[in-house]
Amino acid sequence: TSGAEALDGIRVQMPDLILLDLMMPEMDGLEVCRRLKADPLTQAIPVIFLTASNEMEHLVKGFEMGAVDYVTKPFNPPELLARVRTHLELKHARDTIVRYGQELSRLNEEKNEFMGIAAHDLRNPLSAIQGYAEMMVEDADALARGEVKDLKACAAELDGNGRKIGAAAKRMVEMVQN
Repeated sequence: TSGAEALDGIRVQMPDLILLDLMMPEMDGLEVCRRLKADPLTQAIPVIFLTASNEMEHLVKGFEMGAVDYVTKPFNPPELLARVRTHLELKHARDTIVRYGQELSRLNEEKNEFMGIAAHDLRNPLSAIQGYAEMMVEDADALARGEVKDLKACAAELDGNGRKIGAAAKRMVEMVQN
């Protein structure tokens, strides 16, 4: 019966849609709508104005305040129900999109965390591969320059480093497959 009563009622139970009379005692519908749209908790609630006024100024002001539709009084019940149904469906669709967006954000954060863990786990075998490969290149360079005295020991070292590279690469493949 009044704007203040409407605002109090919303604190008790959050509605999916509000039918709001433009002209009410104490606080008119425009002010109630302005307050609803200023509050993050209620700004997504669709507001349909019921008005006896056909003045374009009132209707435009209602839309500027955040109303989604209006119905003139006396209203046709099937028309009002159709508009309410349409705006409830739109609100539920928007709510679903918001929920999906939040879920996608959560999944994206989870993926990023997983990728960070995977990168961290792959860093150790990659470092080993890099280190053993550098040692093999140094040994090959020493061989090419004729600086190696014990060819058997050098061959064994090259073989060992190659096997270590193979083992590290195998660990990385297993990690990626897992």
